[in-house]
Amino acid sequence: IHLVRQTYTDLEIILVDDGSKDNTVKVCEKYAKADKRIKIVKQKNAGPSVASNTGLDNASGTYIHFHDHDDFVNLDYFEKMADAAALTDADILCGEVNQPAYNLKDKVLTTRANKFNPAWRYVYKKAFLDRTNLRFEPAIFGAQDLYFTKPAIVLADTVATVPGARYNVVNT
Repeated sequence: IHLVRQTYTDLEIILVDDGSKDNTVKVCEKYAKADKRIKIVKQKNAGPSVASNTGLDNASGTYIHFHDHDDFVNLDYFEKMADAAALTDADILCGEVNQPAYNLKDKVLTTRANKFNPAWRYVYKKAFLDRTNLRFEPAIFGAQDLYFTKPAIVLADTVATVPGARYNVVNT
């Protein structure tokens, strides 16, 4: 619901149904009927990497964001990202993450001090992803972001941070 209520409304919202077996698709179809920006793509269950690639392959926008189903962004997230994109023309935009942490292990994991940043933390220029042919590795489950985000950061000509563009992680 946070995606359809964004202050920046020029969005294409692609929902990839990766073989769900509950009523998720029916809920999504209800939203799609009420909002022409929502496109549903159905596929047999193939995992998160293939689902992300399917979304990317069906996208027609200038910038791409990979959004986890159980997280949310602040209502001005894409407005802040669009403003930063217009100012910087960066290949990758990096927002802030709101993920509470209380013990040392959680703090290290939350700040990603021990490893990579997840794909959902960034907004990627589609032309950059197409030019570099960056895609998620289909056979990788659990660490798929590692094989996408690290090469993206290395290959990008520019990466811009976007203060205040906050991605909220619900489940860790």
